[in-house]
Amino acid sequence: MDAAARRGDCLLDVIGPTPVVRLQRVRPEGGAQIWLKLEHLNPSGSVEDRAGASLVDAGPIRASPDRAIAVALAARVRGTTCAVALSAKPTHEQREMLNLLGAQVVQEAPTVDATDAFRKTLGKEVAGWAEGLSLIVAPAELAAALDQAGVPVLAAPDVPAAEATAMASRLAREEGLLVGPSTGASVLAAFRAAATRAPSEAVLAFALDSGERYFSASMEPRG
Repeated sequence: MDAAARRGDCLLDVIGPTPVVRLQRVRPEGGAQIWLKLEHLNPSGSVEDRAGASLVDAGPIRASPDRAIAVALAARVRGTTCAVALSAKPTHEQREMLNLLGAQVVQEAPTVDATDAFRKTLGKEVAGWAEGLSLIVAPAELAAALDQAGVPVLAAPDVPAAEATAMASRLAREEGLLVGPSTGASVLAAFRAAATRAPSEAVLAFALDSGERYFSASMEPRG
């Protein structure tokens, strides 16, 4: 990657392009290669930076904690603040990030579709790299934004939380990747898809967010 591509006047200018790496050990024996696009290296630590800047002016929105953090970061870079309603309980780290970025957490707000924002940024980037891939695996909303990649796209199915966390832990132990459980779920889906394909084929998945924001959650009892 050209180093100049990562220069910008502010953080919003250095959202993407993110690197792609081939997993060395987390791949099915005799199956396809798995490549991972490292979206957790974006400024706020998640793929949601791709949509965050476009949502600052949408008014209070209902969003996941990671998307709320991305919107809050974009708002701060622009010199303003934002209001968000959280669609899921944040971890301790996510709550602290929102507090530090000055986000106002409200009880109710509409959900805003960010598919177009992902298509204009991540979708365009993936389309320029997709040659040689046989399949892309992504969460449903991202999958919809990758419709111009020229490669079949699989919307990753939901998996039990314990399985997603186990894969995230495996990625840390075997690949040195500190990623969250949503990435674990995405890679698990890619792993299962790769198991049905030839070693000469390649499957792309996404590191959706950083694992550091889930350290406290990993110590909570699980059913």
